[in-house]
Amino acid sequence: MKSLKTKIVVLVLALGLCFVGLCCTTNDNETSSYSSSQTTDSESIFERTKKPPRVAIQGCVITKDDGHLITIRRKCEKCGNVENSSETRASISMNTTFTCRKCGNRQKLEIK
Repeated sequence: MKSLKTKIVVLVLALGLCFVGLCCTTNDNETSSYSSSQTTDSESIFERTKKPPRVAIQGCVITKDDGHLITIRRKCEKCGNVENSSETRASISMNTTFTCRKCGNRQKLEIK
């Protein structure tokens, strides 16, 4: 009975070592499945969580879009005035209104 328990323990240890060896070995062109699927690198997490680019529907010009935050400048659709002092950073789509400083037009601002 003792030899049967010893054989089972040896078999379990051997299988465990084989499994660890398979997970940690890599080819020249490929990384191991363990290291690539469970990476905690902050840059790769950032890359996976990037949002699709937003589109200015009306009332603004997008000056910068880094995937998380966008920077916009308000633009009047009536007179074409782009306000240089009106930089806004947003992380989601927007739907609001503003008044043009040049012509006084009440303008809708929409980003999707």
